[in-house]
Amino acid sequence: MNFDKYFRVLIKSENCEGKEVPAIILADYIRSIQNITYITGDYIYKNNYRSGGNFPKKVKDSCKLIFKELKLGSIDATITIQQTNSTLFPEEEPVEGKIFDLTKEVIKTINYERNINEKLFDILPDEFRTNRILKEIDSVWPGKNSGYSIEMAYGWDEIIKFSPERKEVIQKAKNIRPMRYSGDLYGRIIDVRVDNRQKFEIDSTIGIVEGNYHTIQESKFKELLGHFVRISGMIEEKGNKVNIIINPEEESVGEIESIPLDKLTSFPDENMNLSYPLDVTVEWDNEESEYILTNDEFSLLGVAGNLKDAMAEIEVGVQFLYDEYLLEDDKKLTNKAIELKKRIAVLFGVE
Repeated sequence: MNFDKYFRVLIKSENCEGKEVPAIILADYIRSIQNITYITGDYIYKNNYRSGGNFPKKVKDSCKLIFKELKLGSIDATITIQQTNSTLFPEEEPVEGKIFDLTKEVIKTINYERNINEKLFDILPDEFRTNRILKEIDSVWPGKNSGYSIEMAYGWDEIIKFSPERKEVIQKAKNIRPMRYSGDLYGRIIDVRVDNRQKFEIDSTIGIVEGNYHTIQESKFKELLGHFVRISGMIEEKGNKVNIIINPEEESVGEIESIPLDKLTSFPDENMNLSYPLDVTVEWDNEESEYILTNDEFSLLGVAGNLKDAMAEIEVGVQFLYDEYLLEDDKKLTNKAIELKKRIAVLFGVE
């Protein structure tokens, strides 16, 4: 399928002396738009929100911006997403098209809507992602004294002018603390109330989370008490308290035997994303009142009284592999250790 979506950006000097636009302005703009495209692509791929670290290789490959045309002086550039023809499902539009369209809607919403946060949440239901987008766009959005202007058009759509008057609105929107995001929660249901409050509690990989189930889900929740589950819904963080609003669909709650680990939160400087999710088998030892987590691929083990700490032990094991094998010189490793290093390199997407 031929990919014919693109956007055009025009950056002009507003300086009365007619000075040319510095190249750093274009570089900052491209970096910002590229990062926004990564964020929307990460959402399209249904990945959980990441507060830092690199995006998965699949996301980067599907979001790579390239120049179709570039004129300098006053900067006039035509930019598109490099086509990979990747799809989420057979016989559907390439994922690049979906990423492009969502990015376009995000930029238009930021430029036109009065209540930016709510409108962004309508099209991308994840306040943590939209907050990152607002920070990115604010970094290049011209103010009244910036000395340059930016105009942007998607294909033959109307021109979007980055109005300096919107700068203050964007800054107010980015300063609103994010709390809600759409995602999956993994854990063990430890309490279910069958009164009219219809509350439940789950010991999850992010800690204890409370929620309310729907009436049609009552029998299912009673059956799943003490079992490991995946729950899809809107997760809300308020201080140290986390709640989840479950989607009403039947498939929103399901029993599981393992939990996917797709990023490490234990790295010193930033989260580290894995190139593919590790399959972590979960068990509950009723006699010892502890969780036992294992991964056969890399012989990992995590044991703790709550799921968050047990998963943290698995992460420590993965980080150990990274430090002791991936960063080690091959000359200091045995042949068997070198083979393990190659597998670890694949896990971390290191070529």
